[in-house]
Amino acid sequence: MLRLPNPQTGRLDRPPRCPYCGSLVLQRWGQVQRTVQDTQQHAASLYRYRCADCQRTFREYPPGVDDTSYSRRIRYLAALVYGLGLSNREVAGIFKKRGINISHTTIWRESQELLRQAAAQDVSGALKRYSMDKQYLPGKSSKLGIVIGVDWGDGQYDILGTVDEFNPRVLKSWLNYLLKDIGIEILQHGTSILSQ
Repeated sequence: MLRLPNPQTGRLDRPPRCPYCGSLVLQRWGQVQRTVQDTQQHAASLYRYRCADCQRTFREYPPGVDDTSYSRRIRYLAALVYGLGLSNREVAGIFKKRGINISHTTIWRESQELLRQAAAQDVSGALKRYSMDKQYLPGKSSKLGIVIGVDWGDGQYDILGTVDEFNPRVLKSWLNYLLKDIGIEILQHGTSILSQ
């Protein structure tokens, strides 16, 4: 189960130094509110800073937010699901059911970036590629493997399909490898999740 806990809405710390010259003297140079799409829409406060030495300005983003209108974890989840074999249309449909209108281009671009990062980090060549059987029907499918679902953080979940792997610890470590520092929890459940 890929679980999306409530997003962190903690206070943004001041940047320690200027990203251009390394100066420690920074002035807050404005603030804007922007709507960020996650499992719900959230208002994020973005601050701009000005370096007292080089006079350049830069924006500091809260954790999980960047210059796009979707949170990082929503984009990464879409990329992972697409990378496991669902089509752009199927991924967009899953997210649309949850009120998240993510574009086909965003799904494709993020999946290419996720694959590029995984290939760059996998120096040993041990990163296995899995594919998902999206036709899985609880209690009726003849396909064996591990069922992957998404818990959207509101008590609702969607079954995405089944992966041809029989050791849950192997699949969980593979998912942890791909989704580290993203804010998506990976939970292991028994077969009782399908009967709920």
